[in-house]
Amino acid sequence: METIDFMDSKLRRRNSIMLMIGYVLIGIAIVMLTTIFVFFAQGYDYQNGHVILNGMVYVASTPNPAQIYINGVLYNSGTDTRILLPAGTYNFKLERTGYRSWQRTIVVTGGQVVYYDYPFLFPGSLTANAVQTYATAPAFITQSLDQHWLVVAQANSLTSFDLYDLTNPQQAPTTISLPAGLLSTEASSESLQPVAWSNDNSHLLLKHTYDNNVEYILLDISSPAQSINLTKTLSLPTSNIDLQFNNEQSDQYLILNSTTQTLYQDNLSSPQLQLYANKVLAYKAYNGNTLLYATPDPSKAAEVDIDLNNGSQTYTIRRLPTSPNYLLNLTSYDNNLYVAMAASNDHLAYIYENPINQITDQQIGVAVPVEVFSLASPSYLAFSNNAQYILFENGTNLAVYDDENAQGYTYTLPSPLDQPQTHVAWMDGAQLTYVSKGQLEVFDYDNTNRQTLSSADARYAAYFSPSYKYAYTLVPSVANSTQELLTSTALLTPADL
Repeated sequence: METIDFMDSKLRRRNSIMLMIGYVLIGIAIVMLTTIFVFFAQGYDYQNGHVILNGMVYVASTPNPAQIYINGVLYNSGTDTRILLPAGTYNFKLERTGYRSWQRTIVVTGGQVVYYDYPFLFPGSLTANAVQTYATAPAFITQSLDQHWLVVAQANSLTSFDLYDLTNPQQAPTTISLPAGLLSTEASSESLQPVAWSNDNSHLLLKHTYDNNVEYILLDISSPAQSINLTKTLSLPTSNIDLQFNNEQSDQYLILNSTTQTLYQDNLSSPQLQLYANKVLAYKAYNGNTLLYATPDPSKAAEVDIDLNNGSQTYTIRRLPTSPNYLLNLTSYDNNLYVAMAASNDHLAYIYENPINQITDQQIGVAVPVEVFSLASPSYLAFSNNAQYILFENGTNLAVYDDENAQGYTYTLPSPLDQPQTHVAWMDGAQLTYVSKGQLEVFDYDNTNRQTLSSADARYAAYFSPSYKYAYTLVPSVANSTQELLTSTALLTPADL
């Protein structure tokens, strides 16, 4: 008679043993694979017999690739690579033929990934070429948000401008003009200055000051005949009015009446002032439905509340001393909301991460800053182009916060800003620029890798083409001191252009 396995106790015992052996072997395999993974990911020091945690460093560069030297030893791969290193401190240097080197000390922490994707290598030799000669210094120069367009006010004309297409640097500029009669007639003096670009990169908001009056003009660079006098179209007063784009939309506006301290919203499709907030001393709007603003504290005359309205509710983030000016800004980085603030007569500057979450948290209940900088009389605040870095400044004293790595830096510039500059400017997501001793200086957010690029007039900022192939500056003419030259400087070697 054939034996049935499940009825044979010996066979059942044998199968159980085999099954247990299989489980043990699987467990051993899992342990071995886990151990191999841990050793690969964290490293193992066989000499000292203990585990050393590794960290990952991602390195990229502009231009790419560049050679990587770690503590003076050439790495086996160029930039745009990930490097596994035991925890410790390393000297990184990036080099590429024809370019100046970039270097810094990098601290590697076990179990963490750090990103250095911003290094910018400048050519060893730079030559500035004249693009256009202006008979007198232009009233202004401004660039669209996407860096595509450069608008330069023509000499001896209030309403005509040179428009440069920076995606085609060989193309001559075109002339665009405001329609006749768009500006109100002045009696004795007038000026026109840029306020902001809309995010369609086709509309430029201009502020026309004439005598003691002010009006706002919407210049359409793609169709100048469609330009609009916003003050007249929206029936606004011509004094004590500040007008800004709302969420960078060319047809949406925020209007602050400084006399009544009232902030309004309006639009072109159906012009009608709508109350946004009362008792507003200064403000910064973000994303169409978030407003950060300073308002008098109802109980303390010497203080103001810095409130944040998220479209449904208002939260007080902090109280600051009453001041002639307030620095306010906010934006998102890596899905976190960062809020920065300071009073111009104070000695502190504050940065918050997701303050509403903290206020509404039952265990926290208040907004707690992630960084507090000691900076006397802060006068300027700006986020970098990618929002990773937050800059506060007063003259040559700078304070920068790195959102991603939760790290703050304070330092003093080694050379002064030429007048009439009042602050440095972000070149891109990590580099800062300013003019000192007639030369354009560029340096990393933490005051490292300082480079001198080309001559520049401190009355104007430096501008960069898309992909940062060229830098554009205005410089006084050597041949004729009354003339101003618009120059371009290639930021790539001829082999890379």
